[in-house]
Amino acid sequence: MFGNWLSNDERYDNLIATNESLVFLAWLFKSQNLGFNNMIGIAFGARGVQHFAGHYEPGTNMINLTKKNGAGVFAHEYGHAIDFCFGRYIDQHTKYSALSGGSVPGRRPLIDNVNSSLRAMVNEIVDYPFAIGRKWCDYWGERTEVFARMFEEYIAHQLNKINQKNHYLARPLKYYYSESVYLTADEFKPLIPKFNALVKLMGTILNSKGKVPMPLVPYPLPKAAAKTKSTPKAATKTKSTPTATQGTLFSRALKSKNCRAKK
Repeated sequence: MFGNWLSNDERYDNLIATNESLVFLAWLFKSQNLGFNNMIGIAFGARGVQHFAGHYEPGTNMINLTKKNGAGVFAHEYGHAIDFCFGRYIDQHTKYSALSGGSVPGRRPLIDNVNSSLRAMVNEIVDYPFAIGRKWCDYWGERTEVFARMFEEYIAHQLNKINQKNHYLARPLKYYYSESVYLTADEFKPLIPKFNALVKLMGTILNSKGKVPMPLVPYPLPKAAAKTKSTPKAATKTKSTPTATQGTLFSRALKSKNCRAKK
């Protein structure tokens, strides 16, 4: 979808840049199904919000990149898309649509946001910056925003690792290391293997033709928060390993009317 004020040349440039970005993401996820069976759409300069370079609409599964400032934020908005799509259709929760918990403040672990592997991995990533002392608040501290920024920084790291530059997908790596709402190189290092594991599992699910069974996983409390009096107990072991409440892959039907988080 293109906005009326984009010239033909600008439309062509955006398509080429987006295609190059998707080629990299397909290589990273080891999957061509980046659009969740064509559920995720992209708009260029058509649905923008003032003062934002881009945004993601959970209700319509649309990513919008603005005409003037959209370059460099595609990874961030795609991070929002996978956060909500995997949470809504795969690792479902009756209260939180997004794996991260959505727009809930991230200052404290969201210990009721528990289900299976994907949700556990994302929660661990989101909780980490706060566990090491980051005090982001308001918009910058919303769980879904923290996850999208960490995913964006991870993409920049992976691009840098293979000596590629794609400033439409993400900004240069040194930009993230110097901005207070991201993590420094030393701070971000522990998140790299966690993201590697998350992306690998997501790619496996995207390539599957049916459900991917995932065992129930307790909330991954960070070490800094694990000393509380009410530490959640692990799931009780039974003779048959329980699996999380999951919809059939990419099914649009939700198991609860409360499965949509606000953005």
